[in-house]
Parts: sequence; structure tokens; C-alpha cells
Amino acid sequence: MHLHLHLGLHKTATSHLQTLLQSTCERFAQHTHYMPNDFSRHHITGAEARKNPEMAYEYFHSLRSHDTQNIIVSEENICGHSYSFFRTKRLYGELRQRLHNLAFLNDMFESMDIWVSIRDQATFFPSLYCEALRWGKFQGFNKILDGNLQQSWVPVIQTMSSVFPKARVRVLQYENYHDNLPDFFEALTAHPFDADMSSRNTVNRSLNALSVRLAANCDWFLPGMVSSRVVTRLNALTADYSQAKFSPFSPQQRDRLSNLYKQDKANLALDPQVELFGRGW
Repeated sequence: MHLHLHLGLHKTATSHLQTLLQSTCERFAQHTHYMPNDFSRHHITGAEARKNPEMAYEYFHSLRSHDTQNIIVSEENICGHSYSFFRTKRLYGELRQRLHNLAFLNDMFESMDIWVSIRDQATFFPSLYCEALRWGKFQGFNKILDGNLQQSWVPVIQTMSSVFPKARVRVLQYENYHDNLPDFFEALTAHPFDADMSSRNTVNRSLNALSVRLAANCDWFLPGMVSSRVVTRLNALTADYSQAKFSPFSPQQRDRLSNLYKQDKANLALDPQVELFGRGW
């Protein structure tokens, strides 16, 4: 049996893919079983699972009872919650510890593909920050980065490779997600992709720039008192007035981060365990 483990990083169209798989799973059920995200979250990254690590082992072991060639598990919080960025100030700083809790997968399945999408740091950092604001008290963007701006994807991917040395790590670009979605879907499900499959699913939008600025002003007057509910409420109230995304970087910073992204992709192309999946690399 083959396991497709989608380590869907935040703000890389993970929810879109999960909705697509859930809405079409009956079409490919003969060959591939997709475990709904709610089940995966409960047994792998939920509060009860964090207290009882054996839950993850039992969960994956139970998947082997399905009479299919392939299993798909997709869960964005396996690599860490978006809000952990506020604590570690690093790209998925808890990744190694979290993945080691799943190291038993190396022996449990005959073969395994690790799927992960990466994104230009110039747009990923602001989107990850906005996602984190939905789950905890407000913190300023510059305070979070604390000068640690030039953060590479390469150590993140290398950690995945080291924890799962027998797996193939298949890396996608978020920027080409929709262009490569048909091939991605077929590689996961062993079923052809129909053009109408994803038309009813939309990618979740980030917080708008105005709501983040207003939250920052509120935090200036009431430091430490601006909750995630306040931020999301501000976003709802300002949605009709501001569609612009939060973009805190100067043109020079954006250029440096985009160049880092290009270098990351070039370095990943040299890793024999990594496959750069799809077109547009």
C-alpha cells in the first residue's frame, strides 16, 4: 500500500485541495482512499492527539485496513500551527519534532510520497502572518520577524527528507498550483481530472491590508488586548472597502526575498530525494 502524505503548508491552497478531494472522493474510491481532513486533524494534530501520541500510530495503522492501493492524508498542521511562527520566529521551527512523531510511517507503508507546496517568501510571510492573526493575540509583523527575514525553504524540505529517508519528497510551487492541479490530482488519486472539478471551490482569501493596519492601531492603544476575534471582525467590516492584501515589504525587500526563492528552487533541484513536480520551474 502506498501513502500520499500531503504536508500542506499554510496559505498554499491546501484547503482548496482538501475540499476538492472530499467532494470527488467517490470517483476514485476504487483505487484510492482519501481520509477527510477532520479525521486527520483529530487523530494527528488535535488537542487529544497531542496528549496521546499513540493516537497517530493507531490512526495510520487503521488506514491499512482499506482495500485500496493508495491512501491520501492531508493536514496542514502536521508541520506546525500557523501561530507557532509567533513563538519560534522561524519557518516551521517545530517541524523536526512534529515529524519525528510520525517516523513510524517509514516502516508501516510499503512506499510513501511526501507532498509539499512552497511559495515565494515575499508573499508567503505576509499571508502566514495574517493566518496566524486568526488564532492568537495581535503581534506586529516586524516584531515577529525580528530581523530574521532571509529564511530559506531548503532546511524545511531537508528536514522532511531526513525524517522520511525512504520517501520521495514531491515539491510544488504555489504560484503554479492551478496550472498543475490536473496532474497533481491524478498523481494523488490515480484518477483523471475533470475540468469542472475545481470550478466550485475557491482559495481562501487572506486578511485585507486595512484590517491589519486597524488592528495595529488598536494594539497601540490597547497593547496585548487585540484578540483574533477582533482581527477577524475588522476584516469582515472592512471587506467592502479594501481588497488589497497585506504587504509590509519595501520593493528592495521583495526583490531580495524573491531572489532567495529562486535560489531555493535551484538548490532543491540538486537534491536527489526531491522531485520538483509540475510545470513552471
